[in-house]
This record gives sequence, structure tokens and C-alpha cells, in this order.
Amino acid sequence: MAKNSQLGALARVQVDVPTSIDHEWSTDVKKSSLQLPSRIKKDLKRFLSDPIKRSKKIHTYRGDKDTVNSFWKIIEDKNKETITYQVDTKNADLINLSTYFNNDEIKILIEYLMNLSKNLPISHIYQKMSEKPKSINQEEIDLDLINSILNKSNNDFNKNHGIS
Repeated sequence: MAKNSQLGALARVQVDVPTSIDHEWSTDVKKSSLQLPSRIKKDLKRFLSDPIKRSKKIHTYRGDKDTVNSFWKIIEDKNKETITYQVDTKNADLINLSTYFNNDEIKILIEYLMNLSKNLPISHIYQKMSEKPKSINQEEIDLDLINSILNKSNNDFNKNHGIS
């Protein structure tokens, strides 16, 4: 009767149907199935918004409301009804890092960060947050893997430029 959404999944409405009106609701003794009378359906829809609102509040409020960190910028366009997640170019660490690069290298870095933002695995994150939100652990990033990638790219760069 209401739009199905993950945030509204906790909403519950209990309707007690006395046996005296079973024939109006087309139900059996077990009340395992029923057909709502149209006049009841219309009235019942009015009462659904409050439980759905409370369900959404439980999903979106987990102790403290999430705030955007300094690495990501979340842009909500209410007119277009869109949300964009992108790397925050005003991040102090990024600005400091860019001082080590020349203009061409900064362009490459910016292109990489744009692609990182565009290719954020939103569907996968949504699925995992819906199934097992506590299983996501961003604290255990594999620094050895990152270092090995950086070392390989440095070695490749040195070979390509005749540096030993």
C-alpha cells in the first residue's frame, strides 16, 4: 500500500479484524490472507506515513548524524533531485600535496580524483550497508598494497626514463 523502500522496512501496522466481519474482508479462519474493502484501504493509507517516517528515522539516525568528512563533498541538488559524491578539492591535505607537483602533474591528479569520484561503488556500498552495515571496516586499509603499487609505478617510471 506504500512505496517499498529499504528505509521504510521497519514500519509495521497492526490491524485487528474481528471474526464478525471476516466476510467483508474475504478472509479465512486463520486470517492468512485477506482482501481489504476499498473504503478501509483508503482510510488505512492515511495512517501509513507515521510508521514509515519512524522507520526512516531509525535507519538514518544511528547515535550521531553522519557528517561529511574533509575528504568528500556531498552535493544535493533538490531541484534536479540528485546527489553527487566527489572528492573535496578544498581538503587541506590535498592542497598541501598539490604543492609538490607541477601543473601537468596536478592535471593528472585532478583527473584521477574525478574518476575516483565518478567510479565510487555506490551500488555495492548500498547493498553491503543494507545487508551487514557493521561488516564495513575502513580502518584496515592495506598500506602494504598501496606501497607496492607506488613502488612498482616508481620502478616503471625509472625504467622508462633511463633512471637506475
